[in-house]
Amino acid sequence: MFDANGGHDFVWKLEKQDAHAEKTTESAIATAIFKQNTPETVGRYLEKEGLKTRGYVSVIKQDYAACSDYKPIGEGIGDGSLQCNLAYYIEGDKSSIFRVYLNLNVNNQFGMKQGHSELLAASELLATKATGQACPQEVRQAIKAAKNGEWKSGGVTFKVVRTEFVGTLKGYSLKFQIE
Repeated sequence: MFDANGGHDFVWKLEKQDAHAEKTTESAIATAIFKQNTPETVGRYLEKEGLKTRGYVSVIKQDYAACSDYKPIGEGIGDGSLQCNLAYYIEGDKSSIFRVYLNLNVNNQFGMKQGHSELLAASELLATKATGQACPQEVRQAIKAAKNGEWKSGGVTFKVVRTEFVGTLKGYSLKFQIE
């Protein structure tokens, strides 16, 4: 069931199905902010950081999305597998963006500190490019501490979401989201 990208496209499609079932009306202000740029432009916001998204495609009915490849971070365990990694996602409809986010997978303790640092730097850049405003201090603190939170600033919602991995793999994902 996993693809050549280590399963990330498969998992992402499942997450999209869940998100679509719970979808509510998007923020008019956030939509207006992201409409200022095309999906192709928004997908290149983090290109210099190695996080340019691939093609913006239909995933469920009128919902569209794109994601970058996962960028490896730090050391792997033993044979170099299970590195921490970071990816960039954009979501919206055919012509506009509703949501952008970064997802850090902390797969081992050896890359955790570097992963948090890279997520923080990319989050600060994404906040500035996507909204024209700096990333709120509370968001930066939540990323550093890997804690959940939600903050509104200038009509935009910033979220940090930590999700623990289940099963035998010890670790978590940490998502920084703007909508």
